[in-house]
Amino acid sequence: MTYNEIINLLEFEHRRNELGVAVDPLITKAPVYCSKKSASSNTWSAARQEGKRPAYVFTIRRFEYSGQTQVEYNGRTYEVERTYEVGHDELELHVGEVIGL
Repeated sequence: MTYNEIINLLEFEHRRNELGVAVDPLITKAPVYCSKKSASSNTWSAARQEGKRPAYVFTIRRFEYSGQTQVEYNGRTYEVERTYEVGHDELELHVGEVIGL
């Protein structure tokens, strides 16, 4: 597998000010190398029925992922719709945009 692309795994830390009011979350970006492919037509059809727009499948090393729910790629943010283990040390992140937001 060739890891020739870079994505940012986004981690959100929800915070409150001194009055206990929620403020903008602190976003940490963890860059990781990956391989990229477009979402398959089967994935696309199933996701559309759930109101989602699948975009890509990124393959990363499993140890680099710790449950992040969003990914940044080429300046755009995508939601991690599902993950799929590939072999012993790789993980596929199926990401997409939510329709209607």
